[in-house]
Amino acid sequence: MKISLWCILFLMTLGVAQTWAGDAKPRIAVIQFSEKSSGYGSGQVGNAAEDWFTDELVNSKKFTVMERQKLQSILSEQSFQLTGAVDQLTAVKAGKLLGVQLVVFGSIDFGQKADEVNSSGLSIGGVTLPWGGGKKTTSEGNLTARLVNVQTGEIIYSDSKTVSDSSFNINIMGTGGGSSWDKTKARKVFQPAVHKLVAQMGEKIGDISSSLASAAAGLVGAIVKIKNEDVYVNLGKLDGVKTGDKFDVVRGEEITDPGTGQVLGRDEETVAQVTIKKVMGDHLATATAGTDAKIKFEKGDIIKKK
Repeated sequence: MKISLWCILFLMTLGVAQTWAGDAKPRIAVIQFSEKSSGYGSGQVGNAAEDWFTDELVNSKKFTVMERQKLQSILSEQSFQLTGAVDQLTAVKAGKLLGVQLVVFGSIDFGQKADEVNSSGLSIGGVTLPWGGGKKTTSEGNLTARLVNVQTGEIIYSDSKTVSDSSFNINIMGTGGGSSWDKTKARKVFQPAVHKLVAQMGEKIGDISSSLASAAAGLVGAIVKIKNEDVYVNLGKLDGVKTGDKFDVVRGEEITDPGTGQVLGRDEETVAQVTIKKVMGDHLATATAGTDAKIKFEKGDIIKKK
């Protein structure tokens, strides 16, 4: 069966459109949640919360979510450790290393309270047993999630949810029964809270996208070195710069108030455009000029993200 050239071109265009649509989703990563207490589940529940949020964000289909294995591999290569309380600055630094636009971080508080019930004549179904007892275990927790814009360092979403659940263990003549707390139960208890928090983030996707666009457009750097056809700029991995990013080269002068000396602003004009060729470090990249560039670049020339 022959397929026309127009059909092939249509399918290729459709594939590109789908790729663009996928790329339009904000890139997001979830890092380990800080544990506020050292009680039940200590050392485990913070990591578990990371998994819960990752799964929920993937299922929302509104974000491009970094896989946890890839996240850990990148941070390990950079010798970056997430230990203790993870704050806003740590989340931003991790996000820049990971090359994402958004980072979810937060804290989780988890505790249990047990009430013993003992009897020498525990009655079940009208039958009184020689001895027995039971234990009611109440698990309570608080989950706080924050979403930070990696480029600006601004927290653009924050909320907390409280969870509670009870289980009962029966002990009859030394034989246990009923239900006990475990990792699976922990997820069941916290899952509704995780679902609500991620749903709220999804509802704000329009505002989040606008915030990311504004931050990207406001990225400013400078040319620090010129070598042959390449220019070196003081923006790199930690600034969220990627190969192919385009920047305007602008020149101008500051306008000052002659009476007070206060800088009122700058009179600027775009004189050229450069495209990032290679990201070389945390704050270093090389760029090449467009073929229509008619100026000689100078150290100190300002570049602004298009």
